[in-house]
Amino acid sequence: MHTRPGATGVELSVIVPIYDAVSTLSPCLEVLVASIGPHDEVIVVDDGSTDGGIAVLDGALSSRVRSLRSDTNIGRGPIRNIGARHATGNVLLFVDADVVVGAGTIEQVRKAFADHPERVALIGSYDDHPAAPNLVSQYRNLLHHHTHHTHGAQASHFWTGLGAVRRDIFDAVGGFDEGRWARDMEDVEFGHRLVDAGHGIDVMPEIQGTHLKRYSVGSMVESDLVHRAIPWSRLILQSHLRSDRFVTSWPQRLSAGSVVAMSAAAFGITCDRRAWAALLAASASFLLVNLSLWRFLTRVRSLPFALASVPLHLLHSGSTVVGFAAALARPHPPRSR
Repeated sequence: MHTRPGATGVELSVIVPIYDAVSTLSPCLEVLVASIGPHDEVIVVDDGSTDGGIAVLDGALSSRVRSLRSDTNIGRGPIRNIGARHATGNVLLFVDADVVVGAGTIEQVRKAFADHPERVALIGSYDDHPAAPNLVSQYRNLLHHHTHHTHGAQASHFWTGLGAVRRDIFDAVGGFDEGRWARDMEDVEFGHRLVDAGHGIDVMPEIQGTHLKRYSVGSMVESDLVHRAIPWSRLILQSHLRSDRFVTSWPQRLSAGSVVAMSAAAFGITCDRRAWAALLAASASFLLVNLSLWRFLTRVRSLPFALASVPLHLLHSGSTVVGFAAALARPHPPRSR
């Protein structure tokens, strides 16, 4: 089912999955509802929340937002598929419940598809003003912003934090995985299938949203290791070492290699004092390989902020090493649907 086309021929169905997102859902929806056109829609799909978050739809928001609910928690892939099945637009825009899009984001997405009928999918980025003020949150969200601005105009993965895809192509490739990748990597794996089907995924970092998530050191490591590095490494191994410039570029490989060398040298210091030279060399390599990141953090924040971010980036890079090692240690079955 489709609504009457708007002036551009692009109708957006904005799909927002939620799970215990009561603290961020209202600001997310308020901007979306204020930004959509008369032929667009916002669909909130509740993945079995226990915090009563769907209740924020009462009142003014409820008249512009369609809500769907699963009685049990079924995972991020299946819950987004439910929203897509009920969508009426010809372009699906996925937005996380902890992202507040910019005032002009909806029209940017519409124009991106209207001006380029051949465009199949796009992903945006977080802006450089993350909401949580603590160092870890600022660093982690600014790292995402920097990565999306410096790693090229094409991606081999999709991103559901702020990403859009034409509805007919989404359906043709089978939507998000509801099996092995239902809870982690559902967007990345979907992007792989898009690319394998001959479609492009455009990186448009000017299409931005503010990330509301607050990180601690522990939650950052958990997110980087458990929900990103390990499953993404397994997906890469399953796909015969498929390259992805967002996670396997040479600077990132060298950064990870520097961390391994630093760890080995630090361990060797107790046995051989010459390991100090190796530790210094590996540390210098790590700093040089990530020079563009330090420059970016200095420009948007300050030099002290960039210096304080160095140990956090060591943890981030270390998580990728540990994640890949963990993926290698566990057999990976063939690709599933």
